[in-house]
Amino acid sequence: MQAVYGDQYVDVDTIRHWVRWFKDGELGHADLSDKTRSGRPVTASDQLHQDCVEELIHGNRRIKQKETVVALGISKGKVGHIIGVLGFRNVCARWVLRNKRCNSAPELFSAAASTV
Repeated sequence: MQAVYGDQYVDVDTIRHWVRWFKDGELGHADLSDKTRSGRPVTASDQLHQDCVEELIHGNRRIKQKETVVALGISKGKVGHIIGVLGFRNVCARWVLRNKRCNSAPELFSAAASTV
């Protein structure tokens, strides 16, 4: 291996040491599970937040994504993700459900007007 990798290779004895170290669990280093960390939990797209976003959109069809971010205190990316999961899209500054299948722009605009 040294002929191929030069001084950048790991010695076989070092690898054997690592294998023993992880198998034996010395000093607790063999625990590879994710440890708890401080910071914001990754629960911003749970059902509670989805319900809040849906309620805000139904309350004001012209609400901006940034206003939703400020109201809920979650990131713009998460709000966008939740809006996509809920099936909304923004047409003419109004949120409409995505299940409205329209083939042309006039149909899309009339669909948006009918939901208001």
